Amino acid sequence: MFFKKEKSVSLEQLLQETTTQLQQAQQGNLEGLYIETIENEQLQQIVSNLNEINELKNNEIEAGKMRLDAILSNNAVGFWDVTMPSGKFPHQDNVFKIDIELKRILGFNQSSKFDTLADLTKLVSPQDGERVMASLLAHLQDSSGRTHFDLTHKMRFADGQERWVRTFGAALRHDNGVPYRLV
Repeated sequence: MFFKKEKSVSLEQLLQETTTQLQQAQQGNLEGLYIETIENEQLQQIVSNLNEINELKNNEIEAGKMRLDAILSNNAVGFWDVTMPSGKFPHQDNVFKIDIELKRILGFNQSSKFDTLADLTKLVSPQDGERVMASLLAHLQDSSGRTHFDLTHKMRFADGQERWVRTFGAALRHDNGVPYRLV
């Protein structure tokens, strides 16, 4: 969000400041973004309108997150996802995330060191591991997206017991069929 300061700036300074803020936001720093007071009233109104639009979008995103969290927790559904910059799986550049709800379902607390693909695959029953990975790879390698990733298998929960779970997901793909994310 942009906040006003008392000092006015030129359009060139505004462009420089917003470019710096964009770079900070792209690196995850969304705190402390400011826009100086702009002398041109129309431009100031444009910035104010954009700030209000941004605030409304942020409110809608937060409301959506709350709805999703409620749906997941009330239906005992957790998720993991992996971002694949190279389009390859597994790959060292992939970014893997495990949802807090999935940790809870499996009996782990949210601070448990449980945040890699290896951590998750260690919990798959040894009798099911190859089948789960084969299904996942078949889904990712089918550039048409017609091969589904949806199967039931056993997983070891935090208490050491194995239980049946259903695992399903879908790859998000570039126009050429190469996957860039799996949820």
